Amino acid sequence: MNAIVVNLRLTNLITYIMDAMSYEAIVRFANGDCGRYGVAGADADIYRGFERAGAYYNERMANPNVHPNNLAELTLKYGIAIGEISAYLNDSIERIENLFEGRLTEEQSQVLSSSTSALLEPTSEAIVTVIEKVSDLIPALREL
Repeated sequence: MNAIVVNLRLTNLITYIMDAMSYEAIVRFANGDCGRYGVAGADADIYRGFERAGAYYNERMANPNVHPNNLAELTLKYGIAIGEISAYLNDSIERIENLFEGRLTEEQSQVLSSSTSALLEPTSEAIVTVIEKVSDLIPALREL
């Protein structure tokens, strides 16, 4: 196997793991650094389920004759997964805003506000972007 292909696969695996862990870290941080089972949604496996649902849906859309699963069923599962992840993220962002009310910089407030706005009509891409932006804020918020 080509070294570039191996490197690309490794990079994709690392991104896959980090997105799930970043999602879990946001939910746990918003809930007082609770444990994995301390609050609903604080589990990276929920995010992984969202990614799997998206992968199955996208594969079916790209190869309608190859993938045997029913499109309606895949669409429903993917929609539920997007809704679940976006709801947990939105709740966590609102909790963070309330926890740090009056102590956030204008930039931090803007990132959190734009993140909740992006989750009003969530897409897979919007969810990933929100996770990246909010994850980047957490180290600074820990200092407040």
